[in-house]
Amino acid sequence: MISPKKGISSLLVYVLIIGVTLTIIIGFIGYALSVWSHQGTYKTLLIYPDTRIDTENNTLILHITNKGSVTAQIYKIIIQNSEVIETTIIIRPGDNVEVTIPLNKTYKPGNSYIIEIYTKEGDVLKQPIYIPIKAE
Repeated sequence: MISPKKGISSLLVYVLIIGVTLTIIIGFIGYALSVWSHQGTYKTLLIYPDTRIDTENNTLILHITNKGSVTAQIYKIIIQNSEVIETTIIIRPGDNVEVTIPLNKTYKPGNSYIIEIYTKEGDVLKQPIYIPIKAE
């Protein structure tokens, strides 16, 4: 007596192997192309620790540099989720700038605040700043 065949045919196995292989190859090529297309177009914004709030003049002094290869545009700064500053600061590659921005609220010496910097490109930088108590 001849027993019925069990399992899948060898042709189906080959089709599955080829399909899985092609899927992996296409995924790898897509990833490689996306990485390659972004080479040379990056920005790295660095906020210096001397960024501060000047309580005498009620201003934010923002010290920032662009270590990347593309221009960055800051459009909004938020201080401690309470003050929103709409601005336009353009930082070209290699620029090291110190910008003085007037504030509407007052901030107390001896406190720390978090500033959030938003760029048109979708980046958000967060930096704690401390306002020292001035010795008299």
